[in-house]
Amino acid sequence: MRRLIRRVKKIVKGVVALEFLLVSPLVIGLVYAAATYGVLFSWQMRMQVSVDRAAAAATTLDRNTTSDPGVMAASLANGALANNVPTFMGSVPADACVTVGAEVVCDLSIALTDGGCSEASGVATGPDQLGIFGGFPPLPDCLSVTSRVTI
Repeated sequence: MRRLIRRVKKIVKGVVALEFLLVSPLVIGLVYAAATYGVLFSWQMRMQVSVDRAAAAATTLDRNTTSDPGVMAASLANGALANNVPTFMGSVPADACVTVGAEVVCDLSIALTDGGCSEASGVATGPDQLGIFGGFPPLPDCLSVTSRVTI
């Protein structure tokens, strides 16, 4: 009877080890995907805050003090954007905020992979994909944000 109990204990230990071996790659992959998407979400939010602040800077313009409020509003917005650019983007183009009719439009786009984002104003090295899983987790080609304000 004791032999049978010892044998069953050894089998149970082997089953637990096998279960851990089969489940651990899935758990590690899910944790890595959650961390990767967390970084991308953080980048998207930081970019959105930057363009929102830049567009809001254009609303501080007193239209009575300038002969061309559109150009001045775009200049204010571009200056504010240059001061609030996220560090992962490096620098932004000088014309990221433009005047379209009675609106100031601020756009930012970054490419995460080569050649996937034609309108990118910068390139950021995104989180690495796990090549052993066929490019897991799937990442977007670019991140884009826009903010508009009427002047």
